[in-house]
Amino acid sequence: MARTPKEKVAAELLRRKSPVTRGRLQEIAGCTSDRELRLVIEDLRKAGLPIMSSPRVAGYWLASDEEELTLHKVLVAQKCIAEMETNNAMAMFRIEEIREDLKNGKPI
Repeated sequence: MARTPKEKVAAELLRRKSPVTRGRLQEIAGCTSDRELRLVIEDLRKAGLPIMSSPRVAGYWLASDEEELTLHKVLVAQKCIAEMETNNAMAMFRIEEIREDLKNGKPI
């Protein structure tokens, strides 16, 4: 019986002690796009697999302990807060005002 992309990714992460690059996981899983692999990772996280990632480290790996998982959760929460602040700051009514400021050489 053939394994699903999720099963292949989970097996590879469980087997490895070091990070696995997204490209390598995409190849292992047989995903045809980066987006497809990201959805597989998301599904595995929702299923409870503590898959870590970081902008400072290439690839994905499993948390080694609760402390690493907690730190990851804090970093993700901070990123979400920053995204919400950005979303809240964006407003359609400012488009014309900013366009006019740029036209007149005013700083934004």
